[in-house]
Amino acid sequence: DNLLTKLLHPPDELDDWFSQRVGRMMEGSPVDFGFKPGDLEEQLRHWWSNESPVFVAETCCRSVPTVLNSRSFDGTLRVGFALRRKHSGKKPWEQHGATTGPEDLDIDWLGGYWKLPKADAGSGSLRDAVVSAARISGTAPVKLAHLFEVYAALGDSVQQLFGSAEPSSEEIRKMYQGQCGLGSYLTARIGTAAMNRHPARTREMLADADQMALTLRECKEKTIVQSFIYRAYGVFEAKTKSDGQDPECWFRDSLVCHPTNSLTLHLQGVAAIQGQRLHAGVELLSKALLLDPDFKASYVNIGIAYLRLGEFERAVQVSEAGLARHPDAPQPQYHIGVACCQLALNMVLTGDPETEFDRLQYEELRQKSLAGFAKARSSDEGRKRNRPNKDASDPPWLEIDEKMIVAMEKDMGDMPLPLPPNIGWFWHSYRL
Repeated sequence: DNLLTKLLHPPDELDDWFSQRVGRMMEGSPVDFGFKPGDLEEQLRHWWSNESPVFVAETCCRSVPTVLNSRSFDGTLRVGFALRRKHSGKKPWEQHGATTGPEDLDIDWLGGYWKLPKADAGSGSLRDAVVSAARISGTAPVKLAHLFEVYAALGDSVQQLFGSAEPSSEEIRKMYQGQCGLGSYLTARIGTAAMNRHPARTREMLADADQMALTLRECKEKTIVQSFIYRAYGVFEAKTKSDGQDPECWFRDSLVCHPTNSLTLHLQGVAAIQGQRLHAGVELLSKALLLDPDFKASYVNIGIAYLRLGEFERAVQVSEAGLARHPDAPQPQYHIGVACCQLALNMVLTGDPETEFDRLQYEELRQKSLAGFAKARSSDEGRKRNRPNKDASDPPWLEIDEKMIVAMEKDMGDMPLPLPPNIGWFWHSYRL
């Protein structure tokens, strides 16, 4: 009960809680979140930020240990499948555009594997022993008997999931007459899934969800559902720009309903940076990271704000912290390249002639800058952004990027390279 109380109840004095921690990040390290990765404190904040703090514990099941190299692991079983239309005798082009229901699909089970956690069951660390991390411990084969048991348990659920038509707002309302909060949330969630394909349907279903939520009594359930709906409206306006409405108005309303939602804070922070309100963007994204220190986009975009503010050391710090959790992300590498180049040039151009030049520090910055640019450019995302028309280039292939690389390839850069006001490789994430 004590643990559930901590999980489900954010601090009462939330403004003070944010003020103290964001203040510490502004005065000291921008990634001083007040806990170590994996600590209980980090898990608490994920729960506070969660819009569905509801779960059902039906029974306590003990996992069958997966033994690999004489070590027992609590693995996660994953299975693969292929869905295909049942043979109808028609040619493939004759079936194009035809409506497909669950009864029209066959499934081929492809096999499965155990995804192993970081540590074995006897490690003494509960988190390391239960959270899967295949990149560290790898995978293990599954017995055929276990696979067949899983296939039988799943039945036709996959065909039902992928073959059934999306329900309308009215169908959801009827299905969840006694659970209007859940019905409202599902209506909004299904509506937003159609945002790119059918924006008119998205708008209609969000309006229906909003009306459904208004019928709820005043309680936490209502504010949580409305928080999602308002954020969805904001994302819809940001992506479609259909009515010329300000997405930030929706994000502010969403945050009033659920002030600890990290996604809303992130979206507000990005909007502030795009509007060149950089200090506000830094504060909002710092709050987002305090609640969800695992979200790559927040590290990327706060790094942009620090670059534009000329706070290059802080740009390096947040980028390195992002890489510690997302080592394959190219955007932080690019930001490190830009920031270290500027720091190195500033050493040369603003150094005190009476003070001995720190050649070792300069060389370290120069090498970090070149490495950052190289890793950003050689990444899959980086190569895709290398356009033949250089006038339409994006980071890390801008003209200023070329100049910074040339300067860092010299033994000593000797001229200032002012950054454009829009410097930075944005990570546009409209995750809901």
